[in-house]
Amino acid sequence: MSAFKDLIKADAEKIFLSCNDFAEKHLIDGIEMDVLIDNNELMQRQTLLNIHKDGLYAGQILIYIKASQYGKKPTIGKLLVLDKKFFYRVIDCIEEDGIFAITLDSNMS
Repeated sequence: MSAFKDLIKADAEKIFLSCNDFAEKHLIDGIEMDVLIDNNELMQRQTLLNIHKDGLYAGQILIYIKASQYGKKPTIGKLLVLDKKFFYRVIDCIEEDGIFAITLDSNMS
């Protein structure tokens, strides 16, 4: 990896996912982790993709988490528990510069 990419990865982990700056502590499957919840980015993605679900309330959220803190990349369809009370299904996960961007869905009729 180039020195520039190493710097970007370090900045992403130290600033973007820092609880002093953007992230907050949340429990993911019972383990406390630094998590950034970004509903604005999710809304922009849905608008660009023209996603609309008739008759369903889509409880979708987008979270960012350090790959090193989470562990193995979650598979599509995996159930994930957020803060011991919200159950979500992983519908997308992208890894970039040591960070997972995980889109979660909890559909309720």
